[in-house]
Amino acid sequence: MAHIVLRKLRNAWRLAHKNPRRLIRHYCVRLDVFEVYWKRVDAVPPPELPPGISCVPLSDDELKRLPQAFAVQTDRFQRLGFNSAYAVYVNGVPGHVAWLITPELDELRATRILKLRQREAEIAHCLTAPEFRGQGLYGIAIRTLAEVARRKGIRDIYMIVLSGNKVSAKGILSAGLVLRARSIRVWLMPDWNGRSFLWRGQRWPAL
Repeated sequence: MAHIVLRKLRNAWRLAHKNPRRLIRHYCVRLDVFEVYWKRVDAVPPPELPPGISCVPLSDDELKRLPQAFAVQTDRFQRLGFNSAYAVYVNGVPGHVAWLITPELDELRATRILKLRQREAEIAHCLTAPEFRGQGLYGIAIRTLAEVARRKGIRDIYMIVLSGNKVSAKGILSAGLVLRARSIRVWLMPDWNGRSFLWRGQRWPAL
């Protein structure tokens, strides 16, 4: 097995020098590019909650009983095995759900794009119900969870979106975060058993 891996590495090295495009086509199944947004929690503007709107943590039972529009959130809870979800309610109706991921919870996830360190957190898995889109609930959730993170002793807040997701990026920027870097995940060919390599750009912001 070791000699096979060494042969593949030598071939990849030669292609990288002679024909990098062919290298990508030959060895990569998919290339995912993520935009990484960041802000110090103290610099995120506080949430402004209009009358009738609140943002509160969801209990396990509440997460399981969310409307069909949030079925993906219920499935995520069952898959991850933990609950760190918050809901933005509009006159008692859930309009948006987002999760606050701390380093301890990040370690429980199979996929760790950021690989959070101490005093870092990620706002993730954000979803607005179709009938509530365009009402600013996304920004309310981001600013509220940043405040929750600050009270937990978190210093840096992150969010990630796939490159090209302009709608999500616009909402994140309007909430006060800034684009810090891009991370790249390279999925290898099937004969490499579906492995992937991840370059975490937020750890090298100057590059």
